[in-house]
Amino acid sequence: MNSEVLLLLILIVLIFNLIATVINLRSQISALDVMRLLERNIDERAIATNKDLSQMLESGQEKEVIATARKRLEDQPRSSALFWYIGIAEYHLENWAAANTAFQKCIELEPRYKKELQDYTAIIDEKLRLNAS
Repeated sequence: MNSEVLLLLILIVLIFNLIATVINLRSQISALDVMRLLERNIDERAIATNKDLSQMLESGQEKEVIATARKRLEDQPRSSALFWYIGIAEYHLENWAAANTAFQKCIELEPRYKKELQDYTAIIDEKLRLNAS
């Protein structure tokens, strides 16, 4: 194998690793991202009411977020914010189908979220597709 072929193979491997890293980073949603999007798009009352959910997400308590949000949905069944939090928590737990369901319900209740959730739902669709194959 000559040196040009070897260099080409090394370059291909480096590019592949870079792409894999970018895809992996893109698939991570932080609690800070959630708060920024919520602050931009949800009224202040919803933010104040659910601030504890953001704090739970930041401290890695995804299961508690899901349980708390589901309990609150009993009194607020049309709260897009609660479905948003469930979707984010399920996403962090890599429960792709559950995250997708929650995000779709969020969009159904508040269509303007479709744009913000577009990247996340695309990642989820890809994860579901890969898991199915």
